[in-house]
Amino acid sequence: MGDRQDALLSSDRPLEDPEEDQLGYAPFAQRLAEAIVNMAPPDGVVIALHGDWGSGKSTVLNFVEKYLRDMPEGDAPAIVRFNPWWFSGQEALTRRFFEQIGVVLSSRFAKTVGKISEHLKTLGELVSKAPVPYASAGQVVSHLAEGRARDVVGIKRKLASSLAALPRRVVVLLDDIDRLSPEEIRQLFKLVRGVGDLPNMVYVMAFARTIVVKALAEQSGVNGDEYLEKIVQVPFELPLPERVLLRQLLSRKLDTIVAGEASKFDQKRWGNIFFEGIDPFLQTPRDVARLANALSITYPAIKEEINPVDFIAIEALRIFCPRVHDAIRVSQDRFTGSGARAGILPPHDGGATDFYDRTVELAPEALQDSVKKLVTRLFPRLGSIWGNIGYSAEFETEWRRQRRVCSAEAIELYFRLSVPTGAISTPEMEQILALAEEPDALERRLLELSREARPDGTSRARAVLERLGDFVDEAIPEAHAPHFVRAFLSVGDQLLLPQDERKGLFWFDNRRMMVNLMGRLLSRLGEPERHEALSGAVASSESLSMAVDLVAQLAAEHGRPAGNPASEAERLVTREHVLQLERTALGRIREAASDGSLLTSALLANNLYRWLEWGEHDEVRSWAASIVESDEGLARFLSAFASKVRSQGMGDAVAEVTTQVDPKYVAHFVDPDDIIERARALRQATSLRAHEQIAVEQFVLAYDMVKKGEDPSDPVSWAVSRGPGKDTG
Repeated sequence: MGDRQDALLSSDRPLEDPEEDQLGYAPFAQRLAEAIVNMAPPDGVVIALHGDWGSGKSTVLNFVEKYLRDMPEGDAPAIVRFNPWWFSGQEALTRRFFEQIGVVLSSRFAKTVGKISEHLKTLGELVSKAPVPYASAGQVVSHLAEGRARDVVGIKRKLASSLAALPRRVVVLLDDIDRLSPEEIRQLFKLVRGVGDLPNMVYVMAFARTIVVKALAEQSGVNGDEYLEKIVQVPFELPLPERVLLRQLLSRKLDTIVAGEASKFDQKRWGNIFFEGIDPFLQTPRDVARLANALSITYPAIKEEINPVDFIAIEALRIFCPRVHDAIRVSQDRFTGSGARAGILPPHDGGATDFYDRTVELAPEALQDSVKKLVTRLFPRLGSIWGNIGYSAEFETEWRRQRRVCSAEAIELYFRLSVPTGAISTPEMEQILALAEEPDALERRLLELSREARPDGTSRARAVLERLGDFVDEAIPEAHAPHFVRAFLSVGDQLLLPQDERKGLFWFDNRRMMVNLMGRLLSRLGEPERHEALSGAVASSESLSMAVDLVAQLAAEHGRPAGNPASEAERLVTREHVLQLERTALGRIREAASDGSLLTSALLANNLYRWLEWGEHDEVRSWAASIVESDEGLARFLSAFASKVRSQGMGDAVAEVTTQVDPKYVAHFVDPDDIIERARALRQATSLRAHEQIAVEQFVLAYDMVKKGEDPSDPVSWAVSRGPGKDTG
């Protein structure tokens, strides 16, 4: 019984065995079956079982049938199960109704049935050809083909006499009546009305009363309730299942669907969301089945990427309040995040309140209070809209790590039901984190991802850096922190990709992201452990530029070379250790200058500035002078100082990106006057790469602006001097 107990109780699969009952229907069905058998008078009776769609009517009828069949041989009635929904049209419905009763009686009462089957067949033929079931005998006779006259009243009298002689009752179970068209509903009730007084016949009809009453009124032009009362002698309202049983049913379904995700399931949060927001949606077994059926399809496809509690709640909105679900889907940015900026809580905004109020009003009126509570639980920023609960921006990191729907980085997954192309899935991220056990494997994987592109053109390595920020503070074991630092200092320079460069004012390039991640990882260690990890990594780093940049950031915490120092608690290493690291990094720069690799290093300009800070000016300028002696060296040198400038006019939809090489920065290393004429000549060279060609061109342009007293760093002056149509980005 276990597998069947876990089967979804859906509209397409009602239960059949009372032992499978999970909602308390079996006792009611058993009492009804006993009452049918023990009715004293043999007169015909019509019983109605009223219940809304999905309330379990078919299950109760199945249980009644099972209890009737299990009666002792002497008490068990003949059972006719008739589903009018299988047939279409008056003639087919009527003919099949009588045929089915005749077939059952012939098989059950073969010795005593006499001419019952023949009478039923004849009656079915006559009534099916009449314009309205059980019209007057004269109307039936006048409608018969080939002048065949039949005495309908006489046939019915003979049928009643034969049925009265039967040793047991005949129970006709009629289901799915409320699925018929209004015309077919009226036809069926006229049919039952015509045979409802036949002796030993009991009709149990299951339907939604409101639907049938409306159909009868529309087709007959009379009061539907009064019409129904003339046909049904014993009406029953299907007992509503106890809410605790509905909850238990859903719980069993969810246990099966969400199996294996217990570690991500916050029981306390689930309790709050369920009782305040989801429980009111569940009024019938079909409601439970609809939600469970949907989750059985959608959850497995996306379970690794979302928070299970939030996903169940969002799916409940989709099933029961689709307009609210759609409003959230198309306005995701108004629901995600804390609503705070720079740690300042958002003010109470009347306009925003109107928007969210209108969203809630898209739900059925009876559910609006529950929906409001539910979306407030799901989207914390609404706490400041409807109440006095606020969250600072620091909470967003935790929401993102938990893959909550309120996270801007995760919400789209709840509506797409799939991981975007090129994104790093949670299982893939977990595999990358596990590679820290083997640092070499971690480095290889990062390089592989740097060669894989996302649809927006950026690398998948960048996607890892974006997601890694959610794990460095807690999820990565402390012992693995040095391994990630080593990986960034080993392959970091190869992750400084042009396609991942700054794309806006608030864009952090891979360089800044890696430095930030290394700082956070190192903060997990004690100061001696940090220094030990850093000393070895900087000394052996294969990524010169990332090592130099990291040391520069550590020095800046002490106010070096000139700046405001961070508080002592915020410094990752001591001043003594910073000086040691600077000496190590300086030695690495000098080695690179000596073997020729410095010129081709990533972030060349940054490396040269650090050389100036930590070493001797003369040695830096001497090296630069030797480099620019060749055309190739000059072009590479100038391209190292190229920067992207974004400008956007008031009427522009997007910003224009151009390249700029300001002579004042070049002048720290080489006198611009000494190289300008060679640079002018280089503009015509065909051997230069595209970015070098642009850098040389922009250096000459900026140099000429300076000579005319103009400032190349001024966007307006730069745009005028550059002239229209010269897109050099």
